[in-house]
Amino acid sequence: MTSSLYLSIIVQICISVFGQVFFKKNAGRIIDTVGDVGFYDLLWAFATDPRMVIGLFLSGTGTLMWFYLLIRAEISFLYPIAHAITYILLIFSGWYFLEEVISPLRLVGVLVILIGVGIVSRT
Repeated sequence: MTSSLYLSIIVQICISVFGQVFFKKNAGRIIDTVGDVGFYDLLWAFATDPRMVIGLFLSGTGTLMWFYLLIRAEISFLYPIAHAITYILLIFSGWYFLEEVISPLRLVGVLVILIGVGIVSRT
């Protein structure tokens, strides 16, 4: 694996995580604003909100980068590493940006994931 591939993996993960954080942070705000409406009205509210469009752009870009990475790396290497790191970044992003609580047991889980990522990345 080249360093540019590792950098591409990190960029893809960060873009995808920020897209999810944008969705989470703004979806509740939109629902609070529009109230109890039908599916299509809610979909329209999401589609016309600039912050949700940014989240969609980020998630879409992350997905396109994922396709690129699938061409460049073995999926048995790429999938566990990318998804484990994504999960870890989402936990800490949820804590930092969304004020979510991280339990001690979840932190132990993060440590176990990091050990697993270290093992997989050496194979």
